[in-house]
Parts: sequence; C-alpha cells; structure tokens
Amino acid sequence: MLSPQEEYTSLLKMKPELIYRVQLLTLFLINCAGALSISFSVFDAARKLNMIFVYNGLLSSMMVILFLMKRFIVNSKIQNRAYIVFTLIIIVLIQFLSMEYSIVISMTFLSSMVMLVYIHFNKRFVYIATLLYLGIVLYHLISMPVITVRLSYSYYISSFFVIIIAFSVSHMGITLFKKYEDLLFRKIKTTTEQMDEIKSLNLKTNKALQILESIFEASHDGIVDIEQSHGTVNMSSRSCEILAFQCSGLDTLELELSTHLEAGKKSEFFHRWEELKSRGGKSYSRECYYHHPDERKRLKFNILAYTSSEDESRHILLVVKDITNEDDQAEKIYKSAYEDSLTGLMNRQALVEYIEKHREKYFISCVAILDIDNFRFINDSFGYEIGDRLLQEIGKRMVGHEIPFVKAAARLSSNDFALYLDTVVDEDQLYARIQNDYSQYILDDIEIKLNFSVGIAYFSDSEANADGLIKKAEIAMYKAKERGKKGVCVFSDDLNNEMIRHLDIMNELEDAISHHEFYLNYQPKIDTRTDRIIGFEALIRWQSPRLGFVPPDEFIQLAEQSGLIHLIGEFVIRESCQFLKRIMADYGFIEDFRISVNVSAVQLLNSSFYSSFFSILDEAAVPPEMIGLEVTETAVMENKAYVCNQLEKFRAKGVRIYLDDFGTGYSSLNYLTMLPIDILKIDKSFVDNITNKNREYQVVKLILSLASVFSLTTIAEGVETKDQLDILQSLDCHIVQGYYFSKPLIEVDGYKMVLERNPL
Repeated sequence: MLSPQEEYTSLLKMKPELIYRVQLLTLFLINCAGALSISFSVFDAARKLNMIFVYNGLLSSMMVILFLMKRFIVNSKIQNRAYIVFTLIIIVLIQFLSMEYSIVISMTFLSSMVMLVYIHFNKRFVYIATLLYLGIVLYHLISMPVITVRLSYSYYISSFFVIIIAFSVSHMGITLFKKYEDLLFRKIKTTTEQMDEIKSLNLKTNKALQILESIFEASHDGIVDIEQSHGTVNMSSRSCEILAFQCSGLDTLELELSTHLEAGKKSEFFHRWEELKSRGGKSYSRECYYHHPDERKRLKFNILAYTSSEDESRHILLVVKDITNEDDQAEKIYKSAYEDSLTGLMNRQALVEYIEKHREKYFISCVAILDIDNFRFINDSFGYEIGDRLLQEIGKRMVGHEIPFVKAAARLSSNDFALYLDTVVDEDQLYARIQNDYSQYILDDIEIKLNFSVGIAYFSDSEANADGLIKKAEIAMYKAKERGKKGVCVFSDDLNNEMIRHLDIMNELEDAISHHEFYLNYQPKIDTRTDRIIGFEALIRWQSPRLGFVPPDEFIQLAEQSGLIHLIGEFVIRESCQFLKRIMADYGFIEDFRISVNVSAVQLLNSSFYSSFFSILDEAAVPPEMIGLEVTETAVMENKAYVCNQLEKFRAKGVRIYLDDFGTGYSSLNYLTMLPIDILKIDKSFVDNITNKNREYQVVKLILSLASVFSLTTIAEGVETKDQLDILQSLDCHIVQGYYFSKPLIEVDGYKMVLERNPL
C-alpha cells in the first residue's frame, strides 16, 4: 500500500500525461468543429473538401508531433511550449488558407484551449476562456451576413455543441484532479501531523533515556540494576567506585557483597534481599559498615524491586550511598554545637542539656560559675597565645573533676567556666578548693597565678530550668566581681531583686535622655581663706516617671556598661557651660572660678571625648580654664599610659584636673608624680571622723602635707560641722564642700548663692 507522499508523487507524475491527453482531445474536437464549420460554409464542394483536407491535415500533423514529443521528450514544460508554438503556427497558416469566420471562431476556441492546457487545469481560467469565447461568438453572430437561416442555426448549434463538450471535459478533468489532490493533501497533512507527533514522542523518549543514562552515570550515589530472569547486572561507574569491584552477573554481585558487608548486618541484609527477589514488595534501606582491603566505609543501601513496563521483566535496583564523610561531618557539627573548640569542655548548650537530663537523679544540685579576674591583663601582658594555652590547661584540670561532687564542667565564654555539682556546698570551702586546684600555672617559664570571682546558684524548685539556673549563677558571679573580685557569692532573692532593679534601670535609661529626665545639682566649693564661692561640682540627677528618683551610684555604672555614659557626659558638660555663661554674663571671667564635672574611665578611653568636649565649650563660648575634670584612681588604672596622655592634652588647653576620692582606691604615691593633676580631693570618709584626732585626722594631715610638697590645691569633701571646718582650716586645706554650707542646689539656687557670697 502506497503512503500519501508516494500517492501524491504518483499523481504529480500523472499530471503531464493528463495534460497530454487533454491536448489531443482538444485538437480532435477542434478538428471536428472545423470540419463542421467548413461543411456548412457557402463554398462549393470541391473547395470544402480541399479546405477540410488541409485543415484536418495540419491538426493531425500537430497531434503526431505531440505524440512524438511525448515519447522522446520527458520534460512536460518543453512539450507544453511546443504545443503552443505549433498551435500558433497552425492558426497563422489557416488564416492564409481561408478567411472564413467559422475558421476564425475555431481558432479562437483553439487558443482558449491552448491557454487552458498551459495553465494546468485552473478553473478560474476555464471560466475566463468560456466567457471570452462566447463574447467572440456573439460578435460574429451580429457581424456575419446570414446566408440562410438553416445554415446559420446549423453552424451555431454545431459550434456550441463542440464548445460544451470541450469545456465540460476540461472542467470535469480539473474537478476530479483537484478533488483527488485535496484528498491527498488532507491525508498527507494528517499523516505529517502523526509523523511529527511520533517524532516528538521519539525525541522526548530519547531525551528521557539520555537523562536516565546521565543520572545512572553521573549520580553521586552508586546505582546497580539487576535483571532477575537472566541474572544480568548493570553497574554505574560510581557504584563500581564505592563498592570497589565490577561485575556483570548476579552470583558474582552477591558473593562480593557477602565478602565485604559488616558481619553483624549481613544476615538481615540478605534476608531482605531474598524477600525482594522472590516476592517484590516494599523497598528496604539499611546503613552498615563495608570493608575492603584499602579502607573501611560506612554505606547506606537502598533496595527496590520493580517490574519493567516494556517487557514485564523483574528487576532489583540497588542504590549505594557513601555516608562516611557525612558521619564525620555530623560528628564535627555535633562538636561545634556542643563542645568548646579551645578546651574540649562542654559549651553552654551542652551543659544545659546535661543538667536537664541528669538533675532529677539528685536531691539537690547547683552550678558554680568561675570568672578569671583581670584575664585581659594576661592577654595584654603575655599575648593571646599564652592566654589560650592557659584556658586549655584549666580545661584539662576540669575534665578530671578533681573537686568532689563535680559531675560536669563547661566553658561558657572567653574566661568563664561552669561546674555542675550534685550537693550542697560550703561556698568558702568550694572557693578555697577552686583557688587551690585551678589558680597556679607555669607556661614557657612564666609563672601565672589566677584569682576567680565565683557565683553559685541552686535549684530551688522543680519548675526551674537549667538555663535559668546558669543565669542566676552568672548574676551571683557579677555580684562577686562588684564586691571587689577574688570572692564568692551565692544567688539569693535579694540579689535577684537587685538585678531586676538593674534591668528596670537599663530599660528606662535610654529613654531618660530623649525625654529630658536628667538634671544637674551643683555642690558649692568654698574658699577657706575668703569664704567666697570659687566654683561648683556638677552632680547628675535622674527623676524617672516610673522608677522615681534614681541615685547616681545605681545608674552610672550601668550607663558605662551600655555606652550611654557618653551621652550623659555630654549633657553634663553642656548644662554646666550654660550655667557658667549665666554667671559670666554678670561677673565676666572669674579667675580660679570653675565648675568641675566627673568623668569615667569609659569616657577618657573614648577617642572622640577630647574633640566633643572642646566642641561643646566652643559652642557655648566658655573658657577651658573655667571647667575642671574629676577623675578617680580606679579610672586611671584602666589604662594608665593612655589616660595620662589624654589628661595632659586637657591640661595643655587650660582645663584643671582633679584627683577624686584620693586615698580610697589604690592610694599609690606614684599617682602624685605620674598623673598630670592640679587639685587633690580628700574623700568624705576621712573627714567624717577628723574631729576625734585619730587615724583619719593623721591621714588628712598627711595628705595635705603631700599636696603641699607637690604644689597641689586641696579640697575636702563632706564637711558637715563647724569643728570639721576649723580643723581643715588649721591644716591649711584650701577649699571645702559639704552640707555645712549647702546641699547640692539646682541652677537657680546656685546662682543666688553666688550673688550672696560673691557680691558684684
């Protein structure tokens, strides 16, 4: 059976043959029409026979020529053109033979047929040729003289009969050919669409096969496909690499797996393997160790039985995944999540989970947090490498749990460690044991002795959680550091309330600045020789709408920890400058008159403090000589070299430097020679008992003598009685301040006191 394409090709080959037959039919009909026309002409019989002989002879010759061309010339276009050329020649010859209208009509019909044949069966041109011919016939009907009615009717009937036959034959041929051609086109189109769909499916199938082959070979997992009936095995290159062998048979595969699989998992593996081979069923997954001569791996096997939809063959698909590195990575992740990388101890999360898991075993338990005092000094002095090694050595000692009842040890942060104990402890004995076991080390011939601040917290009820217990111990540890370090503190409800108070203050502190809740009080300073006010000490005060009045000793340290001390310090300096501007408006520049402001170590160690300080002074147009900075020995100890350099820069600009609370801190005489100070302030604790002429009196006397040696101005704080004032005057103390003269005043009252004691 021929395909549509082949049928169409055959049809195209038949087309020249059909054209050839129509050409012969046309010539035959023209012959008939011409003979009829001549027969009905007015010529005599002899001439009619002569004209019929010539006319039919020419047309017959043309038919012979077409036959010969069809036989010897394959190209149908050449044949058609020859047909036209010869037809035109015949028309010209006939014109010479006769000028009869009937012959002209016949030739016109012949021309239309030639055109019809040449355009290859186009119906539109058949209609055009028909209309053209009818028009010519009508023209001749009107213009031709009528010889006899019978002759005219006979002529026209015969001509129209021939025309109808010729055109009908042509029209039928064209219709049949076109109809058959349309059927073939539709069939070809349908077949082409089917072929395109088949091609598309083939492309998709090929693409799917290529993807499957790529997955089979490129998968990170090894894939082994086993066809059960023939026992053929197809192994991907990755499976050969993981299993360290290659085979093509099922028996060899099972033997190799049996040789290398972990002994304890082998029987279960092959039991499930045989089940899947015999009955199919669900897939099977198992992780086990796999041994071969070079290394030991941990593999994950996934086995699946399936039936091929193509040939109903039964298969087993074995997927092998090497999870050795994943296990190693999981172990690393576990260590990073639960183990301190430096010391190998538990980290905070691990300790929390350990306590939650084990605390129900013990009737009572506690956590002790150990913080190394001044650990930063060790890093700064000996370097971070020594610091890290020191932490590692502490971790090694804690691993053994040498202290009785210690169940776990952890490193919580840089220099904070934790011990979990399962009993009530005597805090002093525990601290002594910690100092004894963990305090002394020798690293690279460097002898290091440590002190710890220790906080202890107990589980008080069953609802408490481990994380909360650790936080309570940390609160107790911070309290131990506040008390002077090198000590121990046990968490209590009072301590908890204190920490809650600190949190409340911290939460309110930042808003207090933006809501203008701070204000200044000014403590007057009186010259003991002239009884005049020579300045004030600016004291920050905070009135909170929610907390009420908050003393400075409660919020200053918290402000230092949070960094808000810089904003508070700028507020104090700016307000003090505004007060000075008001005084200067009346008095102008007053020599030795100044307002002093307290600055902390946090402010002094800030690189921008110097520039911001003088920017405020320049903005307020206040001379630096009318501002003083009060610093404590503790602030200097934070970084002696840097702080001294900073203070020297302030002094160079005319700012006076006060050493506050002298004698209560480190009390080193070196400060008097090392620090760039101008004024020495004697702490209130020495002035309180000065009238008893006891040790405090001798200390004050000694301080005043030292100040005289170093040419320092002296100020005594906390003067509350006339007797205290008299003694200080007798010892030649330059300036005094205290409640004897006035409590700290708001700006308006301070200004009034200046007017009273320093009249214009």
